[in-house]
Amino acid sequence: MSAMDEIISLLHKQNIKGCQGQVKFTLAGIDFPVLSKDIMGSVLQEWFENWMNQNKISFSKPTNTQEPPDFYLADGGHLEVKAFNFSANPGFDLANFDAYTRSLLLHPERLDADHLVFGYALEGDSVRIVDFWVKKIWEMAGVSAVNILNLQVKQGVPVNIRPKDWRTRSGSIK
Repeated sequence: MSAMDEIISLLHKQNIKGCQGQVKFTLAGIDFPVLSKDIMGSVLQEWFENWMNQNKISFSKPTNTQEPPDFYLADGGHLEVKAFNFSANPGFDLANFDAYTRSLLLHPERLDADHLVFGYALEGDSVRIVDFWVKKIWEMAGVSAVNILNLQVKQGVPVNIRPKDWRTRSGSIK
Protein backbone atom coordinates (compact mmCIF):
# COMPACT_ATOMS: atom_id res chain seq x y z
CA MET A 1 0.00 0.00 0.00
CA SER A 2 1.40 3.40 -0.95
CA ALA A 3 1.74 6.16 1.63
CA MET A 4 -1.03 8.10 -0.14
CA ASP A 5 -3.33 5.06 -0.06
CA GLU A 6 -2.62 4.75 3.67
CA ILE A 7 -3.46 8.44 4.19
CA ILE A 8 -6.73 8.14 2.27
CA SER A 9 -7.68 4.98 4.15
CA LEU A 10 -6.99 6.60 7.54
CA LEU A 11 -8.90 9.77 6.66
CA HIS A 12 -11.93 7.65 5.74
CA LYS A 13 -11.52 5.35 8.75
CA GLN A 14 -11.35 8.35 11.10
CA ASN A 15 -14.43 9.91 9.46
CA ILE A 16 -12.70 13.20 8.67
CA LYS A 17 -15.65 14.21 6.49
CA GLY A 18 -18.01 15.98 8.85
CA CYS A 19 -15.40 16.62 11.56
CA GLN A 20 -15.62 20.05 13.14
CA GLY A 21 -13.03 22.20 14.81
CA GLN A 22 -12.24 25.76 15.73
CA VAL A 23 -9.46 28.12 14.83
CA LYS A 24 -8.61 30.41 17.74
CA PHE A 25 -6.08 33.14 18.36
CA THR A 26 -4.83 34.47 21.68
CA LEU A 27 -2.61 37.49 22.23
CA ALA A 28 -2.20 39.78 25.23
CA GLY A 29 -5.11 38.15 27.02
CA ILE A 30 -7.48 38.51 24.07
CA ASP A 31 -8.86 35.17 22.90
CA PHE A 32 -11.18 34.93 19.91
CA PRO A 33 -12.26 32.54 17.13
CA VAL A 34 -10.74 33.26 13.72
CA LEU A 35 -13.51 33.54 11.15
CA SER A 36 -11.44 34.59 8.13
CA LYS A 37 -11.42 32.19 5.19
CA ASP A 38 -8.08 33.64 4.07
CA ILE A 39 -6.03 31.52 6.47
CA MET A 40 -7.94 28.23 6.38
CA GLY A 41 -5.67 26.63 3.77
CA SER A 42 -2.56 27.26 5.88
CA VAL A 43 -4.29 26.18 9.08
CA LEU A 44 -5.56 22.94 7.53
CA GLN A 45 -2.10 22.22 6.12
CA GLU A 46 -0.59 22.62 9.61
CA TRP A 47 -3.35 20.48 11.10
CA PHE A 48 -2.66 17.81 8.46
CA GLU A 49 1.06 17.78 9.30
CA ASN A 50 0.18 17.17 12.96
CA TRP A 51 -2.36 14.54 11.90
CA MET A 52 0.35 12.68 9.94
CA ASN A 53 2.68 12.81 12.96
CA GLN A 54 -0.06 11.50 15.26
CA ASN A 55 -0.81 8.68 12.82
CA LYS A 56 2.90 7.82 12.45
CA ILE A 57 3.01 8.56 8.72
CA SER A 58 6.63 9.19 7.75
CA PHE A 59 7.31 12.33 5.75
CA SER A 60 9.76 15.17 5.37
CA LYS A 61 9.42 18.75 4.23
CA PRO A 62 11.50 20.66 1.72
CA THR A 63 14.18 22.94 3.17
CA ASN A 64 12.67 25.84 1.21
CA THR A 65 9.01 25.93 2.22
CA GLN A 66 8.19 28.09 -0.82
CA GLU A 67 9.13 25.21 -3.14
CA PRO A 68 6.77 22.33 -3.89
CA PRO A 69 5.82 19.89 -2.61
CA ASP A 70 4.45 20.57 0.86
CA PHE A 71 5.50 17.06 1.94
CA TYR A 72 7.75 14.28 0.70
CA LEU A 73 6.19 10.97 1.72
CA ALA A 74 8.42 8.11 2.87
CA ASP A 75 7.74 6.10 -0.30
CA GLY A 76 8.97 8.99 -2.48
CA GLY A 77 5.53 10.43 -3.19
CA HIS A 78 5.04 14.19 -3.38
CA LEU A 79 2.05 15.69 -1.59
CA GLU A 80 0.52 19.15 -1.80
CA VAL A 81 -2.29 20.17 0.57
CA LYS A 82 -4.98 22.60 -0.59
CA ALA A 83 -8.26 23.81 0.88
CA PHE A 84 -11.24 25.85 -0.25
CA ASN A 85 -14.65 27.04 0.89
CA PHE A 86 -16.92 24.19 -0.22
CA SER A 87 -19.83 26.52 -1.01
CA ALA A 88 -17.75 28.29 -3.68
CA ASN A 89 -15.62 27.25 -6.64
CA PRO A 90 -12.10 26.16 -5.68
CA GLY A 91 -10.17 29.43 -5.55
CA PHE A 92 -6.70 28.35 -4.47
CA ASP A 93 -3.60 28.56 -6.63
CA LEU A 94 -2.40 25.28 -8.09
CA ALA A 95 1.01 26.80 -8.79
CA ASN A 96 2.80 29.93 -9.90
CA PHE A 97 2.62 29.73 -13.70
CA ASP A 98 6.20 30.75 -14.53
CA ALA A 99 7.94 28.93 -11.68
CA TYR A 100 5.96 25.73 -12.20
CA THR A 101 6.46 25.52 -15.95
CA ARG A 102 10.20 26.22 -15.60
CA SER A 103 10.53 23.65 -12.78
CA LEU A 104 9.08 20.87 -14.92
CA LEU A 105 12.25 20.80 -17.02
CA LEU A 106 14.24 19.66 -13.97
CA HIS A 107 11.44 18.01 -11.97
CA PRO A 108 8.91 16.39 -14.34
CA GLU A 109 7.72 14.22 -11.41
CA ARG A 110 5.84 17.28 -10.16
CA LEU A 111 3.16 16.49 -12.73
CA ASP A 112 2.37 13.34 -10.75
CA ALA A 113 2.33 14.95 -7.29
CA ASP A 114 -0.79 14.17 -5.30
CA HIS A 115 -2.90 17.10 -4.13
CA LEU A 116 -4.98 16.43 -1.04
CA VAL A 117 -7.79 18.96 -1.28
CA PHE A 118 -10.08 19.71 1.66
CA GLY A 119 -13.46 21.35 1.07
CA TYR A 120 -14.52 23.11 4.27
CA ALA A 121 -17.49 25.09 5.56
CA LEU A 122 -17.39 27.86 8.13
CA GLU A 123 -20.37 27.51 10.44
CA GLY A 124 -20.48 30.20 13.10
CA ASP A 125 -17.13 29.97 14.85
CA SER A 126 -16.50 26.40 13.67
CA VAL A 127 -14.91 24.93 10.58
CA ARG A 128 -16.21 21.62 9.23
CA ILE A 129 -14.57 19.34 6.67
CA VAL A 130 -17.29 18.71 4.09
CA ASP A 131 -15.28 16.53 1.70
CA PHE A 132 -11.79 15.76 0.49
CA TRP A 133 -10.24 14.60 -2.76
CA VAL A 134 -6.86 13.42 -4.00
CA LYS A 135 -6.13 14.87 -7.42
CA LYS A 136 -3.22 15.38 -9.78
CA ILE A 137 -2.63 18.91 -11.07
CA TRP A 138 -3.76 17.86 -14.54
CA GLU A 139 -7.08 16.65 -13.08
CA MET A 140 -7.78 20.09 -11.59
CA ALA A 141 -6.44 22.37 -14.31
CA GLY A 142 -8.65 23.21 -17.26
CA VAL A 143 -9.65 25.76 -19.82
CA SER A 144 -11.20 29.10 -18.99
CA ALA A 145 -13.50 31.30 -21.03
CA VAL A 146 -10.49 33.26 -22.34
CA ASN A 147 -7.43 30.99 -22.05
CA ILE A 148 -6.49 27.41 -22.80
CA LEU A 149 -5.65 27.18 -19.08
CA ASN A 150 -7.54 28.74 -16.16
CA LEU A 151 -5.13 31.41 -14.96
CA GLN A 152 -4.92 34.37 -12.66
CA VAL A 153 -3.68 37.09 -15.01
CA LYS A 154 -2.34 40.47 -13.89
CA GLN A 155 -1.63 43.22 -16.41
CA GLY A 156 -1.81 40.66 -19.22
CA VAL A 157 0.76 38.33 -17.63
CA PRO A 158 -0.14 34.83 -16.37
CA VAL A 159 0.64 34.67 -12.64
CA ASN A 160 -0.99 31.58 -11.13
CA ILE A 161 -2.63 28.40 -12.42
CA ARG A 162 -6.12 28.10 -10.97
CA PRO A 163 -8.31 24.99 -10.71
CA LYS A 164 -11.54 24.25 -12.48
CA ASP A 165 -14.44 23.00 -10.38
CA TRP A 166 -13.99 19.25 -10.76
CA ARG A 167 -17.16 18.67 -8.71
CA THR A 168 -19.35 19.68 -11.66
CA ARG A 169 -19.99 17.43 -14.60
CA SER A 170 -18.48 19.94 -17.02
CA GLY A 171 -15.60 20.99 -14.77
CA SER A 172 -16.70 24.56 -15.34
CA ILE A 173 -14.88 27.74 -14.48
CA LYS A 174 -17.20 30.37 -13.03
